[in-house]
Amino acid sequence: MARDYDPAVGRYVESDPIGLRAGTNTYLYVTGRPTLNVDTQGLFSLTMSASWSMTDDVPHPPHTAPGGHTEATVQTRCDCKGCGTNWQLAGCSAKLRVTVSLYDGVTDPVEAEFYRSSEAQHVADFRAGTDTIQKAGADAEALLVGKMFTTKYDCELTSLTSVAAAVEAAAHKVSQDSEDRYDHGAHTWMGAPLRNLNPYYWIF
Repeated sequence: MARDYDPAVGRYVESDPIGLRAGTNTYLYVTGRPTLNVDTQGLFSLTMSASWSMTDDVPHPPHTAPGGHTEATVQTRCDCKGCGTNWQLAGCSAKLRVTVSLYDGVTDPVEAEFYRSSEAQHVADFRAGTDTIQKAGADAEALLVGKMFTTKYDCELTSLTSVAAAVEAAAHKVSQDSEDRYDHGAHTWMGAPLRNLNPYYWIF
């Protein structure tokens, strides 16, 4: 579920789908501190969206049968301005997309709610980590501001390679920290029945 931001009031229009796990104010935008979540160059921007879906299978380690899975992808874009043989970075942006899959074969409602709550914790970790990801992108971008390139292609390729690498590394760390925090027992439903999940979705 992606939410709409209302700049007139400085908050989201829709309540956070993970409820109070995100904090007591479920309409909050960047933890209520938008002035601290900025790029001093006024260029780099980061947006995050989270979507939930039910599925007949979820990615899982071999010989396990989890009830949910959360993953994130980052799409980064950089644009340059100029003419002739003089080009420089105009700005970069990134979209962090968090996707949650819940296994629809769970028949026990208590177990199903456990999986929903578990994956919501990962989503909350990504939301909390947006400051870190934003800073990584802004810092990488700042190193390129003012640098001149002879072609638009070289400018955008060089900028994208550098900024995307920084953003993806930061997002990966947020993901890894969340996995280390929860996925070694805390998100395991004790006594879950053995399910016939597709080996095609094994994660190594």
